[in-house]
Amino acid sequence: MTAVAISQLSRPKGVRYECEICGKPATLQCSDCPTYYCTHEHFDIDWRGIRHLIAADVVVLRERPKLIGSEEERERRNEELR
Repeated sequence: MTAVAISQLSRPKGVRYECEICGKPATLQCSDCPTYYCTHEHFDIDWRGIRHLIAADVVVLRERPKLIGSEEERERRNEELR
């Protein structure tokens, strides 16, 4: 659990990273989960508060959903869920 500096030049065009605590532009990213912070102080506050308990869940919740293309795949998925 560390905060890694974000390279402003390598970020995708039009993407804004905001601090989880205050909403200001972020300069740090958590090394364990896709969470952004403006200062080390905000990182420490969030990590000691609850983030250390939910870091693994945040990774799952923030990943892009997998698209199911065809009707057959949807039916197969419905069968798996039953």
